Amino acid sequence: MENLEIFEIASKYFLGQMTDFKNLLVRKINKLDSMDWVHNKGSVKTCKADETGRKMRCKVGLKYGLKVELSIDEAELIWEAFQKFLKKAISKGLKETETMKS
Repeated sequence: MENLEIFEIASKYFLGQMTDFKNLLVRKINKLDSMDWVHNKGSVKTCKADETGRKMRCKVGLKYGLKVELSIDEAELIWEAFQKFLKKAISKGLKETETMKS
């Protein structure tokens, strides 16, 4: 289990999840493999220090992008894949949270 309270680990984990989903789409819809994907690793924003002097950070602008015309069937396939992927990710996150509480 990864310690997602550490910024660098959480950032790497989230980017990995996005990459896994992009690769899943490429496997499901062959024409996406030959396209030029736009990938932005984002940037880190730092907040003001809190009362303890700690500065919270967040990463913004992470994205994979692609401009492509899809059929209705392909769009539905992507939507279904996203729903399954998200459900699995949420389920995994809840299990890890329960494990951390124990």
